[in-house]
Amino acid sequence: MFNKENCNLKENLILKEIKLNGFVKIKQIYNKSFCKKIKAKLNSIVEKRKKKNHYWGNQNCQTLDNYFLDDISLLKLIYHPFINKLLNNLIDKDHVLISPCARNPQNSRNNYIKTPVSGTKWHTDSRFIQNGKGFKPSLCYTSLLFIDDFKGKSATNIIPKSHLKYSYPSSNKVKSSEIKYLEGKSGDMVIFDTALWHKMGESTLDERWGIFNMYGPWFMKPYHRFWDFFKLTDLGRHKSQYKRPLHYDSLPPKDHNESMVTLKRVREKLKY
Repeated sequence: MFNKENCNLKENLILKEIKLNGFVKIKQIYNKSFCKKIKAKLNSIVEKRKKKNHYWGNQNCQTLDNYFLDDISLLKLIYHPFINKLLNNLIDKDHVLISPCARNPQNSRNNYIKTPVSGTKWHTDSRFIQNGKGFKPSLCYTSLLFIDDFKGKSATNIIPKSHLKYSYPSSNKVKSSEIKYLEGKSGDMVIFDTALWHKMGESTLDERWGIFNMYGPWFMKPYHRFWDFFKLTDLGRHKSQYKRPLHYDSLPPKDHNESMVTLKRVREKLKY
């Protein structure tokens, strides 16, 4: 699946590109055969959620939050050795998963429901305090894996360098001449700063699945309680690489009698 030779940019150049423009594209992190299998699983999950009357997005965008909850084999998508190495630098080595989501802005023309989906307007996934002051530098970064080809206006819309504004975007602040599209081939991946202004691409009749995983520092709350989804024994032989992003290693101790230290690796080292 992973071909080190295809990561043709050196790590320091990738990090420099992200900090300069707010994003970088890495070609063929996974091969097309792998992506085809993933797409089949995602489409199957959509149908299962429809039958169970669980949230699956709407007619214009099939949205699978916590996609691996329906198929534990998809946990492999939250950890990639090369991306993990980049996130160690961008955040730190204790970084965790904040939000995992699979999206397909395809107009399916059936099973229409009025439930809205997020991301259709210009926004950031950054964090703000004190009436709109953005954190500097950014706390979080998102990996976007192209399961299908991303092309034209159906691709995710971005404003390069907008991550340096650290402010809320609005339609009247966006100039059409500034808009770029995150185009790429199946198996490519984009890493972007969550302060980057972006929005979902146009809904079309074509499939365009993408995996959006947002990562942040260990002390940040995730969108959902991932550690309650599975038992540690469910994680199998790769549990050592999944425990940290799923927050098993950064859950607060029960009380002061257990410890005053949150990070498990530090707690075990101090034996307190």
